[in-house]
Amino acid sequence: MAVYRTTFPIDASSEVVWGVLVDFGRYSEWNPSLPSIAGDCRVGSTVSMTLAMPGRPSAKVKAELTEVVPQQRLVWHGQGRG
Repeated sequence: MAVYRTTFPIDASSEVVWGVLVDFGRYSEWNPSLPSIAGDCRVGSTVSMTLAMPGRPSAKVKAELTEVVPQQRLVWHGQGRG
């Protein structure tokens, strides 16, 4: 199974970062690779996402949120389709 993990420093409080991360309706404003995400931010819920990949058609993905630890971790598992 492929794992996509990104780590980088952010000059903001964990509260501010978490607020941006879980505001799914605004992802298109800051994340060109994931311009669309919708669903409830709670463990066990399914979110629908659009992945934008340069030179390739966008991919629709459904993923289950497996960890939601405010101000610490947001983890999902899913597979691309269509």
